[in-house]
Amino acid sequence: MTSSQPRVRRNEWGSLLVPPLGAWQPHLNVSIVMPAYGAHRTLPHVLAGLSAQTYPSHLVELIVVDDGAHAGQEPLVLPQVRPDNARIVQVEQGWGRANACALGAGLADGDVIHWLDADMLPGREHVEAQLRWHHEIDYAVVLGNKWFVDPAPLDGVPPAEVRDAVAAARMAEYFPADVLEPHDWVERYYARYDDLRTIGPRACRIHVGATASLARDLYRDSGGMDTSLKLGEDISLGYR
Repeated sequence: MTSSQPRVRRNEWGSLLVPPLGAWQPHLNVSIVMPAYGAHRTLPHVLAGLSAQTYPSHLVELIVVDDGAHAGQEPLVLPQVRPDNARIVQVEQGWGRANACALGAGLADGDVIHWLDADMLPGREHVEAQLRWHHEIDYAVVLGNKWFVDPAPLDGVPPAEVRDAVAAARMAEYFPADVLEPHDWVERYYARYDDLRTIGPRACRIHVGATASLARDLYRDSGGMDTSLKLGEDISLGYR
């Protein structure tokens, strides 16, 4: 942390005056690292959503880490509708989410690493909402909100239509509010501990990697992903 940055004690993030969405000028590069296993059904729509982000496209790189091809699955390919700077890398040694994330992070060039799963369709302001915190301080670990849905409504929908729906904030046409299931146990922690202000060191339990982001240097200084873990790798990293 540089001396010119504000000091946030514990989880009192309300002390930071992050800019409103759409009313600021970003400059940090972000590497979205996406571990993917058997994601042939959802990947085209997820990448379509990423192609419609409000965050400047020239500041974004996407690294999809295919963890299934070496296990005999059909290799993943980049769909036509995708972010400008996107690539797929194949896992050649090891297996599991931690291993895939570590591979992608090792190749990342961005100032910030943002984990995003290959079955998560982001809203148009998702990346911008995450990155504005990193522009304020370089030691923040940022968590996104998520809901669980059945992906069936998008079956057969062209990715270009998904891109346009995300860009116009019209995804409720496919996923209305009454089908959105919250991440219950995380929401319970938020409610019980005043949005994590009073949770103390147990905050690491909420570091679920599907929508988390942190500075690349902080990731490396913390030791990176523990690739020996097949479960709980995100909580382990959150603790460190």
